[in-house]
Amino acid sequence: MRIQELFAALVAKVKAVRIRNLLADLFARIIFSFVTGMVIEMVISGMSLHQSLLSRVTNLPLVMLMARPYGIYRDWTLRKGQASVRKERPYRWVILNMFTYATFFVPQYALVLWLEGAAQMQILKASGSVALFSVLLGAAYGYWLDWCRHGLFRIRREGLQ
Repeated sequence: MRIQELFAALVAKVKAVRIRNLLADLFARIIFSFVTGMVIEMVISGMSLHQSLLSRVTNLPLVMLMARPYGIYRDWTLRKGQASVRKERPYRWVILNMFTYATFFVPQYALVLWLEGAAQMQILKASGSVALFSVLLGAAYGYWLDWCRHGLFRIRREGLQ
């Protein structure tokens, strides 16, 4: 019975860590998407507050669906690039966050445009613009995600899986 109890406790702990990782990634992605999306839509694109809010709410299911897969992909990229801890290799950490953000979100954006019936040239131009913004947003999101995970949700770095 003792082994079963230890195993059950271990399984419960793993589930708790995974749930905290999921919640941290969801929280970080939803807030970041709302804030950056609204700034881009209202300031750069000239959308009204109502249009931007509608766009953000419409985009919410995709944001929620991709939050944890992005977190897993980012963690994997940082591990492979040997930059898991920002303080040890800050430049590599920033560059890998920029790369990861762009390579994860630009293809999604292009796919959404294609599914909506955009022309090939429209997809290329729009995706190129988003790629430029993604490079800039990648580092910012990396800092934000780390703060949400470690500062807000108190997840230890070893608990990221």
